[in-house]
Amino acid sequence: MVIDRHSGERQLAEEYRPGRYRFRADGKWRYITDQDIDAAHCRRRTQDLPRALFNRRCNVEASIFQLCYHTKGKKLKYRGQFAVQVWATCRAAWINMKRIARYQAKQAEMTA
Repeated sequence: MVIDRHSGERQLAEEYRPGRYRFRADGKWRYITDQDIDAAHCRRRTQDLPRALFNRRCNVEASIFQLCYHTKGKKLKYRGQFAVQVWATCRAAWINMKRIARYQAKQAEMTA
């Protein structure tokens, strides 16, 4: 079932190949796949989440920025995939430990 957002009209999409569907809109064929349907379900689920949960994403992106901030021209002084992965893991752990310490200090101030 396909619903037009503007007019609210409902149409039945036909499966013309496995996992691929088509329907007529404005006299033209429109095509969707199973991936498009899954993405629409995911968008609907995320729209229903509370706003405070969305704000966490900014923290994740800030963490990734902090992870790469001190690299010179996006280059590391380590060679090899294993060494780079160990560096990234240690750096991420350091960032998280600093954040936890800052959070605990703030909590201690609030309770005192």
